[in-house]
Amino acid sequence: GDYIYIGSSDGKVYCLNKLTGSEVWRYEMVGYVLSSSPTISGEYMYIGSGSKIHCLNKNTGEKVWEYEGGLYISSTSAILGDNLYIVSYEGKVHCLNKNTGSKIWEYHEEGLGVLASPAISGEYIYIGSYESKICCTGKVMGTRFYCLNKNTGSKVWEYKPEDDFCSSPAISGDYLYIGSYYGRINCLNKYTGKKEWEYEVGDR
Repeated sequence: GDYIYIGSSDGKVYCLNKLTGSEVWRYEMVGYVLSSSPTISGEYMYIGSGSKIHCLNKNTGEKVWEYEGGLYISSTSAILGDNLYIVSYEGKVHCLNKNTGSKIWEYHEEGLGVLASPAISGEYIYIGSYESKICCTGKVMGTRFYCLNKNTGSKVWEYKPEDDFCSSPAISGDYLYIGSYYGRINCLNKYTGKKEWEYEVGDR
């Protein structure tokens, strides 16, 4: 396309001509701070802002629909077919019809926070999270990485490592690769969640 799309902390989405940098349109969400990158599919752009996901016409900036997703939409959406997958800071995963914004299913992992974007492979969606309960030292304790059926939202498996997952996984063949907050690379079997190996890089 001829355009680039930028979400800004001033609560606006900007569409610019990629060759000239001139503004084509802007869309304002008053009082909201954007934290996720835009996702493009067909004629539409999707972006999280505050507790909502917004669907805009990518050519005009006109709002098509919006959906209340929970406490805070903290990551970039994933799209497969007609389904849009979003996660919120409070541990909710939503599957929406990307054309209408209607909810297909919702999954809630109580007590967990999600910052990373979901990843999709085959019939499954993969989510990294951390436990949102704080102990007296101020350290966030515990985390989980889990696999859901992309069509139903039912949990297939979960993996509980030693520290926090705040990044999205990379997928290759039958395996998932994900970095942890304290500098560990984990390789998991994507079908079972079984850890194949772990490598420590020595820093975050």
